[in-house]
Amino acid sequence: MPLCSATVSDGGFRENPCSRNGKYTEGGKLYCYQHRPSVIAAKGAERTTKWTSEMDERRIIHQQARAFPIAMAVLRKLAKDHKDARTLTGAVALEYQELTAAALAEIEKEMGL
Repeated sequence: MPLCSATVSDGGFRENPCSRNGKYTEGGKLYCYQHRPSVIAAKGAERTTKWTSEMDERRIIHQQARAFPIAMAVLRKLAKDHKDARTLTGAVALEYQELTAAALAEIEKEMGL
């Protein structure tokens, strides 16, 4: 039976032909299951998708961590200036929204998003 068309590294500088039987034809060449171009592309796409989702989660966590000190500073400032809890709540909501949007825009600009 003909062998797989792929070459594999021997762990050093040399590449040798794959020793498995070629059972799948793609692009006019025989490949074993491990070295089929379609399988390699699918695994690469899966790996990229997983990496992208992990990086998105890390970016969100980073943004939240950067926004928290800003939010605390706003709360301290507003609490210091107010005596009435009802007006403080409304002021905190408005100020926090504006400041958080500005902070997140700044973070996105720094990250190039």
